[in-house]
Amino acid sequence: MTVTLTPVVDALPRGFDVLRAEACAEGHRSINRLAADWASRTTRFDALEEALLAARVADRLVGIGGITIDPSDGGASG
Repeated sequence: MTVTLTPVVDALPRGFDVLRAEACAEGHRSINRLAADWASRTTRFDALEEALLAARVADRLVGIGGITIDPSDGGASG
């Protein structure tokens, strides 16, 4: 099994709604926050050293995750 990671830049990836529904059915609600923050442009993972990555296996979206700079961390670079 090969996992391919691609940066998410302009729009949430194809298959996001299916992944979101599956995650919610399993009780994982953080993906709803990701969708809301993305839509409101609150969090776009576009600052220096931030990233949002989509994980695919055989062209199926199997995961999504991001790294952001914690705004409460005064020592964080960015």
